[in-house]
Amino acid sequence: VVNQSGACAWTLWPTMRAIGLTPRRVAVDSRMSTSAAAPSEMLDDVAAVIDALWKGPDTLVVVSTDLSHYHRYADAIRMDARTARAIAELRSADIMAEAACGSLPLRGLLRTAADRQLAIEQLDLRNSGDTAGDKNRVVGYGAFALS
Repeated sequence: VVNQSGACAWTLWPTMRAIGLTPRRVAVDSRMSTSAAAPSEMLDDVAAVIDALWKGPDTLVVVSTDLSHYHRYADAIRMDARTARAIAELRSADIMAEAACGSLPLRGLLRTAADRQLAIEQLDLRNSGDTAGDKNRVVGYGAFALS
């Protein structure tokens, strides 16, 4: 989808057009650029697309994002634990760009999950210090499932 830093192209556009939604932004090049769209409007767009595509219990929605970036191991554990709690409690407003680079699509999914009264189960939470060794600049990861 798109992350807060704009490193990904806005790939929801074709889907939005196909289901009758009008995107509010213009992609200038391979990096995302916005034209006077408030983050809340972008969140509304993401949530609307997820909601429109959600056809029932057989629908698989995948949102991928790292959690914290380049903090010391102990700091990242604290930050990612806070983010994981917000995810598990469907508190989309508590997920900021500093907590997850893909906070916008994640927040859109959480909003849709809350509207549909779904539950989230945390499957795993770790960081690159647990898997790659260097604990001075780690990247956080989490795995969660909706039901």
